[in-house]
Amino acid sequence: MKECILIPAHNEEVVLQTTLNSLYEEGFNPAHIYCVDDFSTDDTYNICVANKVNICKTPTNLGKACAQEYAIKHFKLCDKYKHVIMMDADTKVDKNFRDTVLINLMIYSNVDLFVGQVISSNANHIYSAYRAIEYTFSHEIIKRGQDNFGVIYVAPGCVSIYSTAILRYLSFDSSILTEDMDFTIQVHRLGGKIKYLHDVKVITQDPCNLKDYHQQMLRWSRGFWQVVSKYCHVLMRPKKVDLYLLYVVLYSLVFNRVTILAISLFVLSSIAILLALFIDICIFALIGLYTSYKTKRNDLMYRLPVLYFLSFFNTYVYIRSFFEIIIFGKKKVDWNKVSRYGEDDEEVHVSSTGYVNT
Repeated sequence: MKECILIPAHNEEVVLQTTLNSLYEEGFNPAHIYCVDDFSTDDTYNICVANKVNICKTPTNLGKACAQEYAIKHFKLCDKYKHVIMMDADTKVDKNFRDTVLINLMIYSNVDLFVGQVISSNANHIYSAYRAIEYTFSHEIIKRGQDNFGVIYVAPGCVSIYSTAILRYLSFDSSILTEDMDFTIQVHRLGGKIKYLHDVKVITQDPCNLKDYHQQMLRWSRGFWQVVSKYCHVLMRPKKVDLYLLYVVLYSLVFNRVTILAISLFVLSSIAILLALFIDICIFALIGLYTSYKTKRNDLMYRLPVLYFLSFFNTYVYIRSFFEIIIFGKKKVDWNKVSRYGEDDEEVHVSSTGYVNT
């Protein structure tokens, strides 16, 4: 076999078995599944042993990126395999995942990094519902467009497939909260080719309460600005992805809905403002309707009013993180781990926390 699975795990006993079971159902052999226990204090290591997957334990808590590096070197994955499939411990692969991956690896033999589609688990809470909208829009529309123009800047850590030809040249920096974005930009810098695979799908767990949702958004947003700060010097000799990233930065700070509506209060009439707000609500509702159809989630429609206001909360987090990382130069930032919960549970029933999905 030329492909393997790599799963970094820190205190993932609640979700890890479900993840492994989904891989077995798709025909993956435990001999080609590798887990790295990043100094867990729960039963994560024993679950791996019981499942007879390859397992190593870090000597201390390294953080996700460095734990991945530790496993890659410990198991010599770049020498043994042609591709490494990066996954998270709370991620289930969808039906036909393995077959679809293998077919695409044969078709696109010159691609260095494959990006799959992320689907929110159908949990009965508003944060899963909002993520369903986010994931559907960002993959069905945004990722496809980015793929066409060669400017994908984030390969989600829960479903990324790296050729070992380029993986061996990546640097692993655990100070960056969004290691997957950092890796993706590095692939661009190395001249690698990135491909989005719409039919390679995984189902991931999302926060089930406002505290954890806020923690996760802080991690993603702070990590985004960390990567922007890390690579801002390349604008002197930019690639296409750098110019696109500049657009994303401008959109996040200047052209976002909150800023535009705020400016409108001073330059437009009250009728024009209400019309702009109505159009914004209609666009969001259409995206929600489309997502409801694609994901078969009826709960999205009656939750739309709450989900609409939650979208403004995200903008607040992005702007807050910008000031923390870019303006005030905050260096030491928390990983903001969120609590895990069982597959059929809506509330957290354990105290253990794991890596946050990106």
